[in-house]
Amino acid sequence: MTCRRVIDWLFNSTHILRASLLPTVFISMLILGAADFHSCFAAEQGTTDTTDLAAPIRDLEMLTLDQAVAIALREQPKILAQRARYDREKTSIERERSRMLPYIQAAGVGNLGPTVINGFNGLFVAASRGNFGFDVNARMTLFDFGANWHRLKASKVDVQRSLQDVQIERAQIILIAKLAYLKVLEALELRKVAEQDVANRTLLARYTKETFETGLKSKLDWQQSEVDLAQAMQALEERKRQVELAYNALNESMGREPGKRYKVVDPSQPAPPVESVSSMLEEGKKFRPCLIAAVKKIEAAKERVTVARREFLPKIDAIGGGGYLDDSAILQGNQNRYGSGAVIAYAPLFTGGKLEADLAAARASAREAKEDHHQMELKIAREIFDAFESLKATYTKYQISEQQVSHAKQTQQYANERYKAGLGFYLEVSAAETLLINALAEQTRNRFDYASVDAVLQYARGKDYLAYKM
Repeated sequence: MTCRRVIDWLFNSTHILRASLLPTVFISMLILGAADFHSCFAAEQGTTDTTDLAAPIRDLEMLTLDQAVAIALREQPKILAQRARYDREKTSIERERSRMLPYIQAAGVGNLGPTVINGFNGLFVAASRGNFGFDVNARMTLFDFGANWHRLKASKVDVQRSLQDVQIERAQIILIAKLAYLKVLEALELRKVAEQDVANRTLLARYTKETFETGLKSKLDWQQSEVDLAQAMQALEERKRQVELAYNALNESMGREPGKRYKVVDPSQPAPPVESVSSMLEEGKKFRPCLIAAVKKIEAAKERVTVARREFLPKIDAIGGGGYLDDSAILQGNQNRYGSGAVIAYAPLFTGGKLEADLAAARASAREAKEDHHQMELKIAREIFDAFESLKATYTKYQISEQQVSHAKQTQQYANERYKAGLGFYLEVSAAETLLINALAEQTRNRFDYASVDAVLQYARGKDYLAYKM
């Protein structure tokens, strides 16, 4: 008589007989299924078999967070383009400085063949020889009430602002690289959680199948366990896809082609924020490159207002020139060299409103730069406050998720023990497994959310980019 028939016979007998034989049958059930069940649940539920993962990981290039940031700063096309713009902006200094230096140019002329000139007697004379001549002239501003000097100062400030634009780009690239690196770590950890779920449900499906074949469990348990296993495998495939996408995003953040994989290093565990938000605000106002660039924009705008004012005042220029002609008849004399010079003073009397419009535009640009600076201060303060509050909330969520994981493990252990003893149902075990996997996934997300928010806070404070060389 099979074990299933024994059970049916027992539950079709009298209550007294069932009461007297139930302990014996219960012991028989334990003897028949204990070995297989023990193989399923004796291992710690929080462990993951990484045998298949270790082989490819050993061959991967080690990449730390700092190395990823350094590669991004060195190879990211955005930062290279911004540095090229900075180099282009530096040339404006020499261009403005040239206004205060002499401008010298030369010209020459040559002629071969007959030459017709007007002689001394008023008759035209033809010559069959060639002639040539050259001329050198110079011009220089002697005095312009400092207009060119203020143009040069505005250009220098623009270069300093352009340098801060490079720093802005560097800070953004650092943040993007950090977030991409953390996203890879999160995707890998979530994949491990999914692999753990597949491993646990594989053992559970194997156990329910074997116990069904021996008549200890119903076919419904076995079929439900197979469905749960298939769903876990689908979730694992999605996690693997997310890992690939995270690696592609990391490569893009570093300026590299997609497809390359790395052995990444997990950062430290979250810690509660200890610094005050007021000190972070002071750091943001002092170190944020966008705020420094806004200050430089104000300075340059003020210099251009001064330049626009100076345009209403007189200017004094010096001009001079000299040359040589090989045909003295053209000069109507014996001298074939000539030269002249003059000092010119001029002042704008009527420009059709151009100078007034230039001054109004310069003043409007100065007011715009001032308001942009104030708006940037408000934006930085909001970013720091938001990041700080998010950091505190994320740390609290992480602590709660740790408690959830602890409770979920206890629930799973209790459900497994009940199912092992024949007092529980499969749905209890499946629900406990789902609860644990969800808690582990939530803990992982909260952990890396904390690290990501901390990276955003460091970016908002404006000190993070200073740790990496220009």
